[in-house]
Amino acid sequence: MKLNIENLGYLDSANVEIGDLTIISGKNNTGKTYINYAIFGFLKNWKNLCNFSLKKEHIDELMNLGYCKIDLRSYEDQISEVLNKAYKKYSKSIYKIFSTEEGSFADFNFTITFDNLKQNYKHEVKSIYASQKQEILRFKKETESHFLEATNLIKGDSFSKIPQSLIKDSINTTLSECFFNLTFKRPFILTSERTGISLFYKELDINKNIFIEKFQNKKSLKNIDFLEILDESIARYAISIRDNIDFTRDYERISKRKSFLLKNRENHKEFIKFFEQILGGKFTVVNNDTIYFLPKMKRDRKQVKLSLFETSSAVKSLLLFDLYIKHWAQNNDFLLIDEPELNLHPENQRLIARLIARLVNKGVKVFLTTHSDIFVREINNLIMLNEINDEKEVKKHKYENIELLSKDKIKVYTNDNHKLEAVLINEYGIQLKSFDEIITDQNESSETIYFNLVDKLETGEILSDEKVKIHV
Repeated sequence: MKLNIENLGYLDSANVEIGDLTIISGKNNTGKTYINYAIFGFLKNWKNLCNFSLKKEHIDELMNLGYCKIDLRSYEDQISEVLNKAYKKYSKSIYKIFSTEEGSFADFNFTITFDNLKQNYKHEVKSIYASQKQEILRFKKETESHFLEATNLIKGDSFSKIPQSLIKDSINTTLSECFFNLTFKRPFILTSERTGISLFYKELDINKNIFIEKFQNKKSLKNIDFLEILDESIARYAISIRDNIDFTRDYERISKRKSFLLKNRENHKEFIKFFEQILGGKFTVVNNDTIYFLPKMKRDRKQVKLSLFETSSAVKSLLLFDLYIKHWAQNNDFLLIDEPELNLHPENQRLIARLIARLVNKGVKVFLTTHSDIFVREINNLIMLNEINDEKEVKKHKYENIELLSKDKIKVYTNDNHKLEAVLINEYGIQLKSFDEIITDQNESSETIYFNLVDKLETGEILSDEKVKIHV
């Protein structure tokens, strides 16, 4: 799968082949976060962007008989056109993803291309569409079947009163699921704003606080445009940030689920233990709505319970990551991360790189941006150890086989001169010259400054603290 972007803020062009692990590196303010947001926005909304030309007989059968059986193969010839129209529609509406004014990204263009987009019908599809708590339609496609069955769930003549537009939208969405569910993976994003969201999640209650603020500024409740207020409140933040806010506010409910990593705890307990090593404890929910952090205590020490505002910035930055790994992750997800190293000590930057490698090897596609040389160098260690293929060498350096990465799984790009350029990856790892040049320059400067200082101390041009003390 290849992502093609044109005219997105600082970026003139970006052509990115998506790997199992895709890394974008570059200087500040060069469009890395914009790419994350654009990908997330499409993966979040593709079902609403795809529109098939529905066959009249399917609509008639459903309206008149209450049931129709759709041969999915009869819609295969529309797939390319449906996708192209979806990309164009998304390109024109990208300003909504960023919550900016219409026309902000007037020349933006977004497409995804595939080397071989071959249809298969292996997966099962089951869904029910409802309106005002009334179930309207049931859709069902069996595993390996190329037939989609649609059934009317409303008894009597009431079904004929349902707007055909609603019925068509339901069929369209389900057709899209049948054709593209295995192509466009379920996204989850960790934005760079996650630390602030973890701290202020209660104050960011979009559905309550904004309405209260609006009403307080009104002299009366007459002539209030509720739809306008709702639209303004929802559009305050980019869709990626809104998603992080919603997940944090819904932490208590989501934390009752189990991710695919926890469903078989015996197989994955080391994975969870590894993450809690980075976190330095674990989260818990008290009184159904307040999140607390329980730091790992030494033996014979009383357990401490900290509210989020009392925790370190590192703990806040890991809240949503913890929620994803333990309670939300599914196999074949698409995880996007802005700066996984955010607020982390160098030791934990190395550990977070190994954690991400474990996720990749468990089947989660990861797309991330980073400024951390430590993070990249740790990924390089995992690549080189995989090339060596020696169990003793792996254990010698305290790594695990589940962390080793094949260089063929990884794609790396750097932002240079308003476009993304592919970075060479070989058996020695990622050859990211931008980091190497900066580190070399810093080392050379440090060495020159050091020897200049030594010369001046030896000639007595300046006095060391030690000499000054003796003199006094």
